[in-house]
Amino acid sequence: FEMQRDLVSFPLSPAVRVKLVSAGFQTAEELLEVKPSELSKVCSWQ
Repeated sequence: FEMQRDLVSFPLSPAVRVKLVSAGFQTAEELLEVKPSELSKVCSWQ
């Protein structure tokens, strides 16, 4: 599994992808250090 893989290459919904990129995430590796509770807050932004 390539952790430097860009988030845009994952089968994420466009809404989730936009939220993650807007929060400053670009690769899967960057998400490894984020707690699930923090990630859910990012993805629940309106």
